[in-house]
Amino acid sequence: MKKSRLLPIAFCLCMFLGLGAFCLLAHMEVLTRQEEETELDRRIAEGTPEVFVNAAAQRDFDIYLNWGPTSEWDDALYSVVAPEGFLLSSYSKYWDEAKLQSLYEELLRNKHGEEINYLEEVTVYPEENENALASHTTSTDTLLLTPHFPALQGFSVSLSRDTGIISLYGGDTVRTVEGMARTLSHEYGHHFVSYYMFDDFSDADAEDVKAYIRLRGLPEDKVLRRSEDGKQYLDMHYWYVGEIAAEDYVLLMGSPATRQVVDFYDVRDVLYGAVQPDSSEMNGAMNLYPQENLMISFAPDVAGLKEYFYSFIDETPAPTPQTPSFDLRIEQDSVGYQLEDGYEVFVHYKIRWNKPYTEPGTVYTLLCYDTEEYGIIPIKTVRDDQQALAYIGTVTADYGNSISYAADLLDTGTKVFHVCAVLPDGTVTLSQPLTYTFD
Repeated sequence: MKKSRLLPIAFCLCMFLGLGAFCLLAHMEVLTRQEEETELDRRIAEGTPEVFVNAAAQRDFDIYLNWGPTSEWDDALYSVVAPEGFLLSSYSKYWDEAKLQSLYEELLRNKHGEEINYLEEVTVYPEENENALASHTTSTDTLLLTPHFPALQGFSVSLSRDTGIISLYGGDTVRTVEGMARTLSHEYGHHFVSYYMFDDFSDADAEDVKAYIRLRGLPEDKVLRRSEDGKQYLDMHYWYVGEIAAEDYVLLMGSPATRQVVDFYDVRDVLYGAVQPDSSEMNGAMNLYPQENLMISFAPDVAGLKEYFYSFIDETPAPTPQTPSFDLRIEQDSVGYQLEDGYEVFVHYKIRWNKPYTEPGTVYTLLCYDTEEYGIIPIKTVRDDQQALAYIGTVTADYGNSISYAADLLDTGTKVFHVCAVLPDGTVTLSQPLTYTFD
């Protein structure tokens, strides 16, 4: 394992994501970046938060210092130093220098600004972590300058800054840049958010956190800001404000590779031999996790949110196309058979929806989550030549002298269904929810 001389002050888990510029002073404190609260709050109150000048993204400083990686990497198998000064390193035999260079190029495809100069390390580890796909750590990097002049004997200048470390797990399993793209983007989202907006788990009551919650329209009674309980954090990961913001970054600023789609099959397909994708494919699928929390508004649909994120890098985003109307319908059906043990009825449900987009290559995926025990469940992926129809419940196949059946156990309690559409240009949309309570 690596030995780091940095002191970690924050740690963010992803479930399923230089140059220093300073004014020279005798003692340099870590710079804090505050949003223009009055302007943002005013626009939120007016209902027009779409565009504003963001001073935090336009700071200029007098002195630029070369802050290279400070960790010891004697036991790393491969390493590459990025032009920006951060280190990409690998402990997995499958991630050599060429693969790390490709990972660096993929990182650059995510929208970024000056915050990339405050990234310290991106590391690929071979083993998987049972609690996370990746992590982001914020550390304080300190540089001590001591002039070698007799008249200034004993005088030194201490410069400090916050730097980000991204750790990617499971490199022996996920062996492609495309497979790492979604996780990398999410963790870089933590880096982006902590630089411009607010520090994860730092000050839960800070005004910049409150401003984001208001703009995002998050329910005050459910959103979580800070927790000292690791189990609660893992269980309620999708309600933490820092995780929501990192997911927003992926959807609003993530690279094209984060828009990967995977084909999922419903219970009827499985009965007839279809094989579901493995977990490594599922973790990076945009059509499975359009955003981790489907109980809040879809990020591209939140007025002003996309413009807010882009304001930090002084770039005007492309307009978000209007989501067309989806029509989801569910109907119950059943079939009965006289079996050796008596007559038995098997109940299943058909869910149908329209395909509102005309662009060839648009992929639709029906998703489900439980209102009590939250977790996103893929039902079925539908492509151009396929009917927008999925089965849930217990389905059967009649072979004359025998009956086969398969059950997905989704037809209990209250479930919420969405259709996620991924267009060929990478646009992602989410239908309005269909809530259904099964008997």
